[in-house]
Amino acid sequence: MVRYDGTHRLLCPHVVGYNQPGEWRVFCYQYGGETKSGPLPSSDEGVWRCLSLIKLSSVEVIDGPWRTEPHAPQRCVENIEVDADDLSRRRSAEGTVR
Repeated sequence: MVRYDGTHRLLCPHVVGYNQPGEWRVFCYQYGGETKSGPLPSSDEGVWRCLSLIKLSSVEVIDGPWRTEPHAPQRCVENIEVDADDLSRRRSAEGTVR
């Protein structure tokens, strides 16, 4: 759970890095909480977001399943530092997925 732009959001971060100007960003799947325009629709589907890391506060790690959905290639982060999808693929290949 995080606070972003004055709203509480439930997110699964997939890609973290920065862009040319050095702005740190996270490409994440928002599966709950609110948006600037109100709460997310009450369905099982979330939305993909490109968020500025500097605007995140009150970050908490919570127990629960990893949430994701298929998506087009991300254009949020140019210089990738962490890619959760890549880590997952590597662990599967190594046989270390739990």
